[in-house]
Amino acid sequence: HRIRIPRPMVDRFDLSRVQPQKEWWRERRIAPATFFGFPDVTKAGLRGGSVYVEQMDAVTLAVLTDKCVQEDVWDPEIWMKFAWRAQQLCARTHEPDLCYIFRAFARADWFDQNLLTTYLGRLHRRLPM
Repeated sequence: HRIRIPRPMVDRFDLSRVQPQKEWWRERRIAPATFFGFPDVTKAGLRGGSVYVEQMDAVTLAVLTDKCVQEDVWDPEIWMKFAWRAQQLCARTHEPDLCYIFRAFARADWFDQNLLTTYLGRLHRRLPM
């Protein structure tokens, strides 16, 4: 029999035949639990770390607060951060997003005086005189 020497320019390279231990595409992917590209707030108590609230836009904040209400996440630290971010976004948020954010805070029964006055001021600004 003739000894076959691979010809790199002609034969297709098959890494699995040369080095089977390098088949990374067959391994199970290990990825952190994320939701909307942010760390999952429902697992924040187990995982710890930052929720990156300061990088959220209004739509993401509305969806995540609603998810916290549905999943029964009542961690005061997370809700304080959500309220802080909602106050920052209040002036440049469209009204439907404002309604969804405020609805999530109302369903969570979370009262923050600064958040309430900010949202009421924003709504009064848009109402006709």
